[in-house]
Amino acid sequence: MPPARLGGLLVCAGAVVSLVLSLTNSAYSNGKPLLTVVPSLIALLFGMACVVAGARTPRWALELVPGVAGALIIVSMWATDTPLDGSQLLFVWCTFFAGYFLRTLPAVVTTVAIAVGYTVMLVDLRGLAAGAPSAVYLSTTLAVACFLVLTLRRRATAALEEARTEARTDPLTGLLNRRGLGEMLSREVERAEREGRPLSAWVIDLDHFKSLNDALGHAVGDIALVAVAEVLRGELRGLDVVARTGGEEFCVVLPDCTTADAFLRAESVREAVAAELAVRGLPVTLSIGIATWQTGDVDGDVMLTAADEALYAAKAAGRNQSQVSHGVPRSRLSTAEAR
Repeated sequence: MPPARLGGLLVCAGAVVSLVLSLTNSAYSNGKPLLTVVPSLIALLFGMACVVAGARTPRWALELVPGVAGALIIVSMWATDTPLDGSQLLFVWCTFFAGYFLRTLPAVVTTVAIAVGYTVMLVDLRGLAAGAPSAVYLSTTLAVACFLVLTLRRRATAALEEARTEARTDPLTGLLNRRGLGEMLSREVERAEREGRPLSAWVIDLDHFKSLNDALGHAVGDIALVAVAEVLRGELRGLDVVARTGGEEFCVVLPDCTTADAFLRAESVREAVAAELAVRGLPVTLSIGIATWQTGDVDGDVMLTAADEALYAAKAAGRNQSQVSHGVPRSRLSTAEAR
């Protein structure tokens, strides 16, 4: 649910409660229900507008909610001369709203503004000596509430971001996984189509990887995978997207890269990986399939499929080479033979 819609629902709930109390409890309105009904109706209409608009609600409108609500409550309390009843709790509600939905600075500014507004109103109605203790108590309560909500939100946001990162990351190599690649690929395709820039991709596979695992064990296979990931990080640009998408398969998305450039860079990476693994005594090479985004393709998967077809062509041609996609259909080799 969009934050604006959730915030609007909370505003509506608070406004309805205030309306009910205004119309049924004379103590709440101090015998002046109209002066509390009107602010409640304004809040209700504002909340309904946020609910209807949902994600289309401007950010500035959402940031006005707690401040406007606090101002309406202060005006209502001042007009009905009820500054010391249970309505003070409504200010805490405004602070909770600000801390949860607003950025840090607007949340703090809103909390300070409410505390100052309440203090001015209270001193005006009750005098400095009588109003100061209650004003200090409420201001302290609001400050603590704002701090706690902001802290909890920051921790919750960090935990969610960490979980999101883990869900998009391959635990062995630290590269993106298939899900992370899909998200990044969608963005790069949109950018390429919007800006009219070339976009290429590699699908990479380690040759004879199964034989390596069978002969030397999975631990050695993991070493080879990590080594390949390290070479890819070192050879690629900061804007390139690299992911491990399967057991021994990697995928690289190359923004602003033509087919010719993608081929030259693929050959450079292939040679760098072969040299690195030879130093480690690991007889592993790479086969790389290359494809370039074509304007009008439905999505990035079309490009990856073409690169995968080129990879199978490289496997069929003897492995340890790069092949560019030219619409080559997948060969009838079985997956095991191709590996």
